[in-house]
Amino acid sequence: MPATAQPYAQFIGVPLLPEDRHAVSVSLPTWESVIQYKKDGKIQKSEMKFNRIRIYGYPRFHIHPAIEALSQEVMERLGLEMECGLRCMVFPTESAAMRFKARVQKAPERVDIVHFALPTESVKFPEDRWIHFYPTIFPIELNDGAMAHWTETGDGVSSRQADICLKYFNYLQSISAIGSYLTPAQRYRIQDEEWMPSGEQDKDAVKELIANLTTSEDGRNQVGVENVLLSPSGMNAICTVSRALSIGGNQDEVVGFGWLYGETRSILEYSNWGKVTFYSGRGTEDLDSLEASLASGWRIRALFCEFPNNLLLGLPDLSRIRALADKYRFIVVCDDSVSTPVNTDLFPFVDIRVASLTKMFSGACNVTGGSVTVNPLSPYYTEIQTGLYEVFEDTLFPLDAIALRINSVDMVDRVRRANANAMPVVQLLSNHSSVAQVNHPSLGSVAKIYDQHRHQKRGGYGQLLGIIFRNPSSAEIFYDALDVCKGASFGTNFTLCLPHVMVGHFHELEFAETHGAMRHTLRLSVGLEDRAELLKIVTKALEAVKEYEKTGR
Repeated sequence: MPATAQPYAQFIGVPLLPEDRHAVSVSLPTWESVIQYKKDGKIQKSEMKFNRIRIYGYPRFHIHPAIEALSQEVMERLGLEMECGLRCMVFPTESAAMRFKARVQKAPERVDIVHFALPTESVKFPEDRWIHFYPTIFPIELNDGAMAHWTETGDGVSSRQADICLKYFNYLQSISAIGSYLTPAQRYRIQDEEWMPSGEQDKDAVKELIANLTTSEDGRNQVGVENVLLSPSGMNAICTVSRALSIGGNQDEVVGFGWLYGETRSILEYSNWGKVTFYSGRGTEDLDSLEASLASGWRIRALFCEFPNNLLLGLPDLSRIRALADKYRFIVVCDDSVSTPVNTDLFPFVDIRVASLTKMFSGACNVTGGSVTVNPLSPYYTEIQTGLYEVFEDTLFPLDAIALRINSVDMVDRVRRANANAMPVVQLLSNHSSVAQVNHPSLGSVAKIYDQHRHQKRGGYGQLLGIIFRNPSSAEIFYDALDVCKGASFGTNFTLCLPHVMVGHFHELEFAETHGAMRHTLRLSVGLEDRAELLKIVTKALEAVKEYEKTGR
């Protein structure tokens, strides 16, 4: 099993896992550190223990130090300075760079695309095609839009690809329509040594695991590797599906059902849909409204949902949605990153599964990845596959694929252990007088829906829960006192906590609260630590809450 962190809070700015240069989370150990991070958009070095030089973060929300270094090398090679009013953002393919340009460029500002690649004489192996990238050069005035695109699409290069491109940077030439951006390679490859593995066998192994786990429990939906596509992140997988399904033009309409992850909402709005309609998915009223609209003649191309959704742990009624989809002919796309195919069997009800492999699939918190799996029995199977292969590019970097394969070997065992660890934590919190509500698929009315789709032989209720305290200030006390790792992401091998609404919806808190996502809700992802030790840590934090509520201190 990949390394598991000790369940103890780290200093602000420490990567999670500590000292892993490809860590995909960063420590935000106090409520105040979360607020300052969101206000400033970054962690101030002055706040960090030992004033660390390199600052890490969740890859879509943050530019990794290796990618920053690669951008700096590009600017220097092209004779540009970071102070000249231009910025650089790096993408793995020309089409990804073109999507960035199409979205971000606004007259009179211009976005230029350059290609860094090995000259023909230095290409010795097929795998050398991965040692290239497409930097985009743009004015600093476009930086906010550039960062939004980076965050929402997951289109950027990974830290491992940046490392390799930095290592062989002097062997790369730059190609551009702009004469001043044309530069020769500074070194040429002499020996025929392999510079990197292909990763193809690792990708096949990851696809095979996903296919086996996704095949329905009764064997009806025999999923093969040909039904699985891999992407560099979960958001990139969702983006790929949205582009594939909206490829017919901007006449098609789409529904986002339930409290979708913020970037999923943005992707649907940014894609080529004619109109996007969102339903909060609370209670049966929204499904009734959707059904009434469809019955009156409204037609949609697809419906996107999550099972369960991130934070609120709400569950769409997939059985009823499937019936509507069959009757009114639309495609159902479901993100099951939270539940995982270890716990839930969704393919009798959905046409496409999307998932973040960064979370429970990997667990190690040191690689990002995503997957798209098409239901082979979907009535739209051929149509979906055709659309996907029109837009799909294999941009999962080989070294990331290798990390995913290694990390996922014991996925089923880890999911079961995290399920088991989570249940007593859920009970402890649910029974505490200071806690108003615990969101978890095992509780309340959602449990009945969840059980309809839970794997009977291996399925549990998942490791993710949301906590709402009666007194909002108590959430801050609990968070500060909770001696576990704290930062973005979930599904890690170690327990991880975050006030997710404050991080994900900091600039739209009132909007979030109108949909039931209260700003002081804590998201707790239970890990693989010793259960007794974990319960002791949670109990101690609850004691701090009781002391605060009693004394005000």
